[in-house]
Amino acid sequence: MGAKKKMLRGHSGRISQIFFSPDGQTLISSSDDGTLLIWDLTHP
Repeated sequence: MGAKKKMLRGHSGRISQIFFSPDGQTLISSSDDGTLLIWDLTHP
C-alpha cells in the first residue's frame, strides 16, 4: 500500500462517490451530507 500524500477535509458526512478527471488533476466527491466538492489536486 502506498503512503498518504494529502488529506482532504470538507465533508461532514460519509463520502458516497468520488470521480477523478481524465488528467488526474481534479477530484469530485459527493457525500451523504448533501455536498459535492471539487478538489484541485495540482496544488500541494
